[in-house]
Formats: sequence, C-alpha cells, structure tokens
Amino acid sequence: VVDDLSGTIEAQVHKHGRDMEVTARIGREVATLYSIDSLLIQTINLICDEFGFYHAQVFLVDDAGINAVLAHSRGKAGQKLLEQDFKIPVGSTSIVGTVTGRKTYAVINDTKLRGDIPYKFNPLLPDTRAELGLSLISGEQVIGALDIQSKETGAFKEEDIPTFMLLADQLAIAITNARLVNQSNKRIQQIDQLNRQLTGSAWQ
Repeated sequence: VVDDLSGTIEAQVHKHGRDMEVTARIGREVATLYSIDSLLIQTINLICDEFGFYHAQVFLVDDAGINAVLAHSRGKAGQKLLEQDFKIPVGSTSIVGTVTGRKTYAVINDTKLRGDIPYKFNPLLPDTRAELGLSLISGEQVIGALDIQSKETGAFKEEDIPTFMLLADQLAIAITNARLVNQSNKRIQQIDQLNRQLTGSAWQ
C-alpha cells in the first residue's frame, strides 16, 4: 500500500512538473507574437498537442461587453463555428458565459451529469465529456475566455487548475501586448499619413 501511495504521489509530482514546464514554454512562444490571429492559433494548437486535449478555443469580449465572440477554435469543427460567427452572451448560464461574467474559472467534469453550470451540447463537438473555462483578465477587465474540452470525464482536477490559470494569465498578457503594439502601429501610420499630407500642402 505504501509503495502504491508513493508511486501515485511521484506520478502526480512528475505530471505537475511537466504541466508547469509546458505552460512556461507556451508562455515563451506566444510572448513574441504580435498578430492576434497567430497568437491564438499557436496557443490553441500547443494546448491541444502538448496536453492532449480534444478541443480548445478562445473567446474575446466585444467592445460593448455584451457577447463573448469566438476568436479562434481548433480544427474543422472550430472553422465551422467561426464561419457561423459563434458567440455566447456574457454572464449567461454556460461555461464561457460564467467566466466572462465573473473573474473566475468554471469546470464541468462530466457533461452527462446535471451540475451548477448546465452543459451546452454542441453537435460539432459531440465527444466532449469535460470542459474547463478560464477568464482572460487584463488589469481589472475580463477581455475573454479560454475554453478547453476533453474526451475524458474528470479530466480537470482541482490541483491542476492553478497551472491552467497561469496559462490563461499568460495568454491575456500576450493578447493585451499584441493589441497595444497594433494600436501603436496604427497611430504611427496615421501620423505618417498626416505628415505626408501636410508636406504636400506646404509644397503647393
């Protein structure tokens, strides 16, 4: 029994160490990307490939703060959802609605059981048996949600949540930085255009 317990603890420690290592690597790889599309594609692919999850996607809250709009979603199913302009109302009774309405995370570890948060079945993702949603927070504002889905019930254990929260925080920072860089580039272009117009007027 002692050997079994020791082996279990060792396996958990090894898994936690590997998960933290993968999370750190994802953070490093996306930190230098300033295209929002490239950033989201890279993050979602790394989450699914490295952690072995069935599906992952990112929602971004619209400017009005009314809807969480799907920004990137994995694979063919994700592409179809994007083509539908898929969105979920902020604060609605769903995983994504809950985490965009509050600065929190939400878990459904068995989609076939009735829980506090009702599972919203999606026919494009029929094999989902567990789902984790995490707020993406910039400063004091929720800017979106990271949604991860698994084919396995009980896939998201309480002790693993801090790792995924760290991942969500890294993603939120990367998105905020990319937005700032894009805004700065736009301003530079506008100033450059204005300077050319003023120079042209002066010559005339």
